[in-house]
Amino acid sequence: MPCYDDDRPTQQEELLIRKLVDNVEQHERIQVLTE
Repeated sequence: MPCYDDDRPTQQEELLIRKLVDNVEQHERIQVLTE
């Protein structure tokens, strides 16, 4: 595995983070709708 700078996320990490953020936003939207 290549060495990356610790402060710079890899492409894979960025995709995972984006997915997580999307999931959280969707979840919040659903919560607001069901309240």
